[in-house]
Amino acid sequence: MAYVIRRFLLNIYRKLSHSTSVLRRWLFSPDSSFDYPEFTNAKVLIVLNSQSGLAPYWHEFVNGMPDPQIISGFVSAMSSFMQEVTGTSAKTWKTEFGDDVILLIEKGEWSIGVLAVSKATPDVTEKLQRIVNEFEQNFYVLRYADDLQGSAFKEFDHYVRRTLVLSELTEQTIIEVDQEWSKYIPRNELPSTVFRMTKFIQSLRTGMSIHDIVTEQDITLDEAKDLVSQAFWCRAVQVNLT
Repeated sequence: MAYVIRRFLLNIYRKLSHSTSVLRRWLFSPDSSFDYPEFTNAKVLIVLNSQSGLAPYWHEFVNGMPDPQIISGFVSAMSSFMQEVTGTSAKTWKTEFGDDVILLIEKGEWSIGVLAVSKATPDVTEKLQRIVNEFEQNFYVLRYADDLQGSAFKEFDHYVRRTLVLSELTEQTIIEVDQEWSKYIPRNELPSTVFRMTKFIQSLRTGMSIHDIVTEQDITLDEAKDLVSQAFWCRAVQVNLT
């Protein structure tokens, strides 16, 4: 019996080691360096369907995102390993990779949220929990689907943006405009939305604050923060959220 258990745990360990080595190669590869690493704490958000193993939702805050299945495999292997060793399945845990990246994992009833960050805080952990809860409430009837699209998906995306970005913006937030911002404007939105976002970013200049936007464009603080968060969400601008 001891031999069987040892072989079983060794098999899990090998899977875990393989997933970890693949993930480490991506994280520390020169070809996978993050854009603007000093601006944002969050790097990648992925919500996995624990039943199918697929990732129906993800958002990258920086360029260079790996295949979501790499992280999915790692999280599944780590979860299995922890459950077999301890006899329980942890709901919230984190894994550190050097000094640069920490994976925060939040397990729901049938989904798993994974947020790669530079530093873990109670606030960002609490936000990940809220995101997983919102995801399961919105898409419970679609929990067996391989992909999520449509208005419900867009509304969830807006919820994630408001939770992770909008809530962090203040009047003192400084903006840096990407030199190639036009290629990041989403083209699958309504023409009026694309026009408004394009016009807004054209009016920005690197180094200005949200307070400057409110003053110069004669809009409310809430309007300015929402527009900046949308521009940041599509990576047309960068803001300091560290």
